[in-house]
Amino acid sequence: MTSPLKNYFTFILFVDYFTTILEKSNISGTIIDASRQEQLEGVHIVVIVRIMVKTTNANGKYTLSVDQAPPFTIAFSYLGYGTQEVVINEPNMEVDVDMLEEALLGQEIVIAASRVKQRILDSPVSVEKIYIRFFEQTTSVDFYDAISLKKGVQVTSSSLNLTSVNTRGFGDVINSRFVQIVDGMDTADPTINANLGSISGIGELDIESVELLPGAASALYGPNAFNGMMIMNSKSPFEYEGLSLMTKVGFTNSNAGGTHQLGIYSIRFAKSFNDKFAFKVNFYYLGAEDWTSNDFTTDRNNPDSSIDLSNDPNFDGVNLHGDETPIPVNAFGIGTIRRTGIEERDLLDHNHARTIKASTAIHYRINDKLELIGNYRFATGSTMGQSITKFAYRDLTSELYKIELKNDNFFARSYVSITNNYG
Repeated sequence: MTSPLKNYFTFILFVDYFTTILEKSNISGTIIDASRQEQLEGVHIVVIVRIMVKTTNANGKYTLSVDQAPPFTIAFSYLGYGTQEVVINEPNMEVDVDMLEEALLGQEIVIAASRVKQRILDSPVSVEKIYIRFFEQTTSVDFYDAISLKKGVQVTSSSLNLTSVNTRGFGDVINSRFVQIVDGMDTADPTINANLGSISGIGELDIESVELLPGAASALYGPNAFNGMMIMNSKSPFEYEGLSLMTKVGFTNSNAGGTHQLGIYSIRFAKSFNDKFAFKVNFYYLGAEDWTSNDFTTDRNNPDSSIDLSNDPNFDGVNLHGDETPIPVNAFGIGTIRRTGIEERDLLDHNHARTIKASTAIHYRINDKLELIGNYRFATGSTMGQSITKFAYRDLTSELYKIELKNDNFFARSYVSITNNYG
């Protein structure tokens, strides 16, 4: 016997399928710059009062399938151009739009500044918004270096693959009071209560935008945000589909370390199906020989001495680590001694700096206003950290798991952060 509950679900699924057939609308067209007559890639096409978003391809073309009968309105927006809205009155239309350049100073909408939508100029804290075009055009090895061009921001590196963003004049490599958020997840290492900067950040191919709060944000985000905050948003697989590849190759050179090759390799693939289900996968690799310091005979306490003091029990070498703290020994008139220092080249295996980042995300639109997201991020690396002395992160691993339900008016998010440090 078939249960009434089973009949109920069968009926609901049938109605949904039948309604989809009846109310399907297909819109396509080409978007161009009205003055230069050039196709515009990456123009956002939004169905008003719905969460459906598409972008144009490299030829300025788009195709949009909407599970709704006309009339409804779609909006075309692009940075530096005026937003245009078009009313769709037929189920199958071709809509071509010529977009005009327009200055929109202070009109950008941000959510991060105060947890509600508002203009940047009206937000209670200073906000620096960085867009995808900035990352695409930067010539820096890592886009973290390019962020230093923004006002009130300082970038500090203790290694080729460990870069941290600092604000408000605090320049620590490991800044425990600066918060880094990736897709709503705090990337701080729970073992040291500080974020790992570029190692745990988003890969360059998947970054969509960054919101920097260079001032104190403790009132909005807690005491850890006293020195500022950086909120990173990745690309949605619904809006940014396709296969992307990136390679950067260069060389590092120093008198102490010599010349070595540096390589960055990244791949991203995203695909959506009928504007209901989408997924993406990312992979990023950075490998290089780290900078090497080689002054092991100069004593910090006697930098002008012409005598080699490296055999002195109180010797504190300029580029030796672990010998900074003096140890008083009162017995037998010995006085002050220090531990034997460690050379930088011995901290990491062959001084090799390495970062591997991988992530995957699954997006499902329950309906046109409600979206379910599952996200997994993995990062591992070997690098040099710095506090009062330098130390090694050997095969550090960081994992983030997230599940999120959201629409325009609310979100429910749960995530887990796991870090293993074998340094």
